[in-house]
Amino acid sequence: MRGGIIDVFTLMYNFPLRLEFFDDEIDSIREFDIYSQKSIDKFKSVTITPSRDFIYPDDVGGAVEKIRAEVNDITDSDVFRNMEKIGAKEYFDGLENYIDYMYDGEDKSLFEYLADDALIFIDDISRYKERFKNIHSEFKDKYMLNLERGLAIRGQGKLLYSLSDSIYWMGDRKLIVNSLLNKPVNDMNIQHDFNIDTREVPSYSGRIDMFVEDVKRLRHAGYKLVIAAATNDRAKKLSNMLNDNDIDNIYTSKRDLEIRTSQVVVLAANIGQGFQYPSIKFQVITDREMLGANKQGKKSKAKKKAKANSSKIDSFLDLKIGDYVVHENSGVGKYTGIEQISVNNIKRDYLKVVYQGGDNLYVPIDQMDKVQKYIGGDVERVKLNKLGSQDWSKAKRKVKKEIEDMTKELIDLYAKREARKGYRFSKDTLWQAEFEEKFPFQETDDQLKAIKDAKRDMESGKAMDRLICGDVGYGKLK
Repeated sequence: MRGGIIDVFTLMYNFPLRLEFFDDEIDSIREFDIYSQKSIDKFKSVTITPSRDFIYPDDVGGAVEKIRAEVNDITDSDVFRNMEKIGAKEYFDGLENYIDYMYDGEDKSLFEYLADDALIFIDDISRYKERFKNIHSEFKDKYMLNLERGLAIRGQGKLLYSLSDSIYWMGDRKLIVNSLLNKPVNDMNIQHDFNIDTREVPSYSGRIDMFVEDVKRLRHAGYKLVIAAATNDRAKKLSNMLNDNDIDNIYTSKRDLEIRTSQVVVLAANIGQGFQYPSIKFQVITDREMLGANKQGKKSKAKKKAKANSSKIDSFLDLKIGDYVVHENSGVGKYTGIEQISVNNIKRDYLKVVYQGGDNLYVPIDQMDKVQKYIGGDVERVKLNKLGSQDWSKAKRKVKKEIEDMTKELIDLYAKREARKGYRFSKDTLWQAEFEEKFPFQETDDQLKAIKDAKRDMESGKAMDRLICGDVGYGKLK
């Protein structure tokens, strides 16, 4: 908000809305591009939905009294704090757990928001029922445990709707139930039964000639074909490869394109496996079939960046009592557990770190990012720092000086290397692309970037000076 302008970012529209006021009246409403600030479209009226899935009722006094009536001697202080926040209409994590106290006489089911003619689709009714029962069982166990600890109150045990409730709400609505097995569905009156014939797509295992021959055969048979690649770059390469083999195709990023008979459409889409509908002559082919099942592989896990002699701690559960840790301001100490300390009548959890001489440092859980796990060398030789001494500061200054000296040497070295001339390799050919397609693994984003950067260096006139490295088990040998 600034001056007579209010910008609203809402999920209801593709772009943010700008409302311009003249005094207390709205003068104009328009969508705009956040980067260029240019107007995209104008509106006479707009619908702006709440940014939260829960809104306080006008009166919360009754809700506070209902909650107060259910607390007892073992009720945790968090419940009392939540009760105060509800009285002040303050939003907090876990507010939805008190929804029945504020809207006790109303249905809060998702079905209440569906249109009367809404179509409901259930994918695998057996799994739906099993999952429903598992969620209820997990909720009940957690609720009983929290009730014993004073973290929950009596009325919160009825928060979830039952399976019979959901079936009752779906009873008068249009319903499509998917089942892998053709067997009766209890609790539901099935009026029509349809069998959809699907077939698997064969694997070409990198054999481009087989793939091209099959595409031509399917086109001749009048099939509508969608070829889905994992990335845009790969989709473009596939489109060019098909053109080189005299197969007309359309490369597109649109998902609502109408496909004509015998037409081939190439796009980037993350589809796990290809399939065929013979009755309507429609087929999807993915990377899994073109390059073989092993090509998909497992997606690489995100690697955590590590500091020298320390690694990031995402949770106190990553630490064991007795582990050596490094605090960025105090140095190396030994972790001895979590302690709850009350300051100004507010209880907080702290990491307790012991230093040389038995001095203790208490680190609040919300400042855990200042602590790293020690991973340097032999832990038997670890020397604890002393709180209040200059040893840790001196060690950091020494390392900083060494890094600065090393940086100067590297700048001089790279200046000399930059002046050298290198051999210029030719750009990739169709044979090179075909060879790469036979690689039996799914490259990660980092691997694709390393390949692209290395090729760019080789095709330039400069001597290549590049080191490709990675953690153990992340595809260096591949």
